[in-house]
Amino acid sequence: MAIIFYWLDIKSVNMNTYYNTQSILEVRALLKQIYKNTRYLVSNNPTIRATLNLETKEDGIYITDIAFGTIDSMIEYCIRNGYTAKRMQILVYELNNLEVMIKNILQYYHYFLRPNFAQKPDVDIAVEKYKLFADQRTIEELKEIVGKKNRIDFESLGSDKLELNMDKEEDPDENVNLSDDYNKVKDDDFYDEGNIENEAL
Repeated sequence: MAIIFYWLDIKSVNMNTYYNTQSILEVRALLKQIYKNTRYLVSNNPTIRATLNLETKEDGIYITDIAFGTIDSMIEYCIRNGYTAKRMQILVYELNNLEVMIKNILQYYHYFLRPNFAQKPDVDIAVEKYKLFADQRTIEELKEIVGKKNRIDFESLGSDKLELNMDKEEDPDENVNLSDDYNKVKDDDFYDEGNIENEAL
């Protein structure tokens, strides 16, 4: 797959530079080969289909399938009626969009860049934001109930600062003086398995 992507990048650069028929056909062929090897990632995972908006009204048919069908029909039309500058420009535009779509699918599985944080679907992010709105509304309602004469620190209620303070527990051994020998850490102990994650690009 890495070799195919290497070819794709080279052919794609050539296609976007010269807008010629041969590079258009080569990019289409490489994209189709990549998709044939990775389509199961879409068909077997409803979460990625919902996150990347790949669903259609027909079961088992996805946006990427329709994009390939449209490009194939456009190329077939150009073969019968001839390639023009405008038609090649449209084909290049659609092929670039399809390439980005396929790479977005693979990036969902950290195929290209592997970040050290977990990806969250948009729906999870929305839930977290609405939870903050709900907490803020609760605080405003509580202010109205207790009135102005109170000693409650409303500024810290429901805030991240409060959660951080609650999570931080006091260490009973914090003030204990440890010997120098105890504080020494060997390099082998520090670079133990599980301490360092190898992140590959």
